[in-house]
Formats: sequence, C-alpha cells, structure tokens
Amino acid sequence: MPESTVECNGEDVPRAGIRRNHMVEFGDCDPAQIAYYPNYFQWFDRSTQKLFADAGLPLRDLVTRTGVTIPIVGVRSDFTSPATWGDELSIDSG
Repeated sequence: MPESTVECNGEDVPRAGIRRNHMVEFGDCDPAQIAYYPNYFQWFDRSTQKLFADAGLPLRDLVTRTGVTIPIVGVRSDFTSPATWGDELSIDSG
C-alpha cells in the first residue's frame, strides 16, 4: 500500500490498511471476457471485510455481539483500464 498518514487528535499517524489479491474468473466477466463493473464493488466489500478481520474485528462478530453495523454511505472508483479473465487484481483497503 502507498505510505500515507491520517490526522488523529491533531497528530499525523500512519494509515492502516491491507492489500487483497483477486483473480478475475470467467464468471466475473461479460461475453467479451471483460470484468463486469458491478463485480468490482463486491471485491471492494470483501476487502473491507478482510480489513476489519485483520484488525481483530470480524464484521459478523461485530454485528452479532454489539449490534454495530458499518454502512457504506459512499463509494467511488475510476475505471482506467479493463480487467479481463485471468487477471490478478490488487485491492488496497484502509
């Protein structure tokens, strides 16, 4: 992940995050073998779940034990080049 910081209580602290790889499968693609764009958002969601799990807070446990939910209130993505069947993508979350 790129090195960056966030402000916390007036101090810059290193940004925590994870990188998850995803192999684009045949079923992820349209007839032209290009990844169907809504699938990216499923992959982003899986990466968010991994981010929480790696921090010791699996989302399922967080919801069932505490009732806390993590709604997604906004998302943005720039599609700069197509992903195709067989490509391995790296997804950074954090």
